[in-house]
Amino acid sequence: MKSHILRRFSSFLTGSRAFIAFACFFVSIPIPAQTNALPPHPRLLLNAEGIAALKQRIAAAPWASSSWDELKARADRDLNKAIELPPRGGNWSHNFVCPEHGARLRQGKKIGPWQWEYTCPVGNHVLRGDPAKATLDFDGNAISEIHANFAREVINDGLIYQITGDKRYASHAREILLAYADRYLTYPVHDNQGKPGGRGGHVASQSLTEATWLIDIEQGADLIWDALSEADRSAIADKMLRPALNEIVIPQKYGIHNIQNRENSAIGLAGFLLNDPKLIALAIDDPQTGFREQMDRGVLPGGFWLEGSTGYHFFAMDGMWQLMEAARNCGIDLYGPKFKSLFDGPMSLTMPNLSLPNFNDSGISPLESHADIYELATARYHDPAYSALISKDRSGRMALLFGATNLGNGNLNLPAASRNLAGPGYAIRAARWRSRAS
Repeated sequence: MKSHILRRFSSFLTGSRAFIAFACFFVSIPIPAQTNALPPHPRLLLNAEGIAALKQRIAAAPWASSSWDELKARADRDLNKAIELPPRGGNWSHNFVCPEHGARLRQGKKIGPWQWEYTCPVGNHVLRGDPAKATLDFDGNAISEIHANFAREVINDGLIYQITGDKRYASHAREILLAYADRYLTYPVHDNQGKPGGRGGHVASQSLTEATWLIDIEQGADLIWDALSEADRSAIADKMLRPALNEIVIPQKYGIHNIQNRENSAIGLAGFLLNDPKLIALAIDDPQTGFREQMDRGVLPGGFWLEGSTGYHFFAMDGMWQLMEAARNCGIDLYGPKFKSLFDGPMSLTMPNLSLPNFNDSGISPLESHADIYELATARYHDPAYSALISKDRSGRMALLFGATNLGNGNLNLPAASRNLAGPGYAIRAARWRSRAS
C-alpha cells in the first residue's frame, strides 16, 4: 500500500494543481473551487500549438487538405440552416432493429415532424416508429443521431474558427450551445427501455451516450470559448454541463469498465474547460473509477483491456484519449507505458490476415479498421511499427488532428511463433506466419 501511494504521489508532482488533487483523496484537504494554473483556451481537443500544427498539416499534406476541405464543406452546408433541436431525447441504438427479423433498420423518407419511414433489409417491408414503446421508437433513434450531429457541428465550427478566425462559425456554434443550454433540462430523463428516470439520460437513454455527446459539446465549446460572453459561459456551464454531470454521468458508476472511461473523459473535460480541480481529480484520480485506476487495474499484462473483447478493447481506448489530450494540453502527462501497451497488445493477437479474432461478444475485426487511433499513437509514442497500420488515404479525423506528415515506412514485426498470452488467457498455435511491411 505504501509503494502504491508513493507511486501515485510522485506521478502528481507535475504541478501544484495536481498535488492538491492528490491531497484531497489521501489527507482530506479540500480542493479550491477554481485555480488560475490552466493555460488559455483552447486546451481540450487542441491547444495553440496543436492549432498551429493543424494549419501546417493542412498546408503540407494533400490527405490533410482533402479532409479539411470535406470538413469545411460540411460546416458550410450547416452554417445557414435553422437550428431546430429535437423535441425530446433519443433512443437506445440497440432498439433500432426490425421487431420481426432482428436486422438493423434503414432510415427512409420523412413523413412528418420528427417522423420517418424505416425499411428492414431482410423482409423488405416498411415500418413506422411508435414512441410509446422503446423497442419500436425508431424515430427516437433518428433523433439520437440528430443530437450527435449537432454536437459534432460545434466541434467542426470551432476548428474552422480557430484556423480561419471567421466569427460566423463561432456564432453558429454558440447558437447551438445556447439552444441546448435552454433546452437540456426540459428533456425528461429516460432509460433504454423508455422508462422515466433510471440509469438514463436527458438527450440520450443511457449515460454512455450522454457522456459521448457531452465530450463533443465540451471540445467544441472550448474551441470558441474566447468568443463567448461571461453570460454565455455561465449558461452553458450551469444549465447544461454541470447538470449533465451531476444528474447523469457522475452518479452512474461502472468501476473498471469501458463505459467508465467515457464518463471520466466527460467529467475531466468539464473540469479542464471550467477550471474546476474537483472534476479533474474525480476523472483522473478517483480511487475506484479514475483514469489511473483504469490503467492500473484495467490493462492486463501484454497490453489487453480486461473485458477480453477486441471490440471493447478499442472502444475503451476511444473513450480515454480525449481526457488524455486535455490533460496533456494542461501540463499533466497521462501517456504512460500502460496506454502504449494497448496499441501493442493487439499486434500480438492478430491473425495472418491482420484481423483480430471474435472473442467474447466482439466480431472479427481487421486491425487496419482501427488505423485512425494509431495516428494518435504515432504522434505520442513515435513507434515506427504503428505507421504500417495507418491507412494510405489517411482520411480519418485523428489523421487530420494529429497525423505525422513525415510518416516513413514501418514494419509490424508480427510474432511468427506459437505463443501463450498469459494476460488475457489466450493461446495461439501458429502454422505459417509472415511479417508484413507497409
